[in-house]
Amino acid sequence: MITVYDNAMSTTRMLHTIGHSNHDIGAFVGLLMAQQIETVIDVRSWPASRRLPHFNRAPLHDAITAAGMTYLWFGKELGGKTGRDESAPAFRSRLGELSGLAESGRAAIMCAEENPLNCHRTQLLARPLAAEGVALMHIRGDGSLIADAVLAPERDAQLSLFAED
Repeated sequence: MITVYDNAMSTTRMLHTIGHSNHDIGAFVGLLMAQQIETVIDVRSWPASRRLPHFNRAPLHDAITAAGMTYLWFGKELGGKTGRDESAPAFRSRLGELSGLAESGRAAIMCAEENPLNCHRTQLLARPLAAEGVALMHIRGDGSLIADAVLAPERDAQLSLFAED
C-alpha cells in the first residue's frame, strides 16, 4: 500500500474521501474498515446505480451499518450533478456538518468516481472544506492514500481551463 501525506496532517482536522467505483460491496467496506472509518457521508446527488445496485442507497446503508459504521446522505445539498452555490445556506450548513464530523471521528465523503480528480468531492468540496480548516485524504481503489494537498496543483490546473477570463 502506498501512502502519500504530510506528517503535519496528523494534527489537522481531516476527512477521508472515497469513490465506490466498480467494487463489490465487500471490497468497498474493506477499504473503509482499513482506514477505521466510522461514518460514511454519501454526497451523490442521486444515490443509485443501475450497473451496481449494491450501491443504491438502501443496500449501501444496510452494508455500511452492518459493518458498524454510520451512513449519512448529504447529496441533496452537496451533490455534484447540479449547479451549486457555495454561499447557499443549505450548502454552508452541510459543509459545517462535515467540518464537525472531521472533529468528532473518522469520516469519509463518498461518491462514485474512484479518481478524486474526476469527482466533485475534489472539484466542488475541497476548497470550501480547506477554508474551514479541514484537510482531505483520498482513499484510492487499491487502498493507497493521497492527500488532497498533493493533488491540488493538478486540480487547480484543470479548473483553470474552465475559468472565465
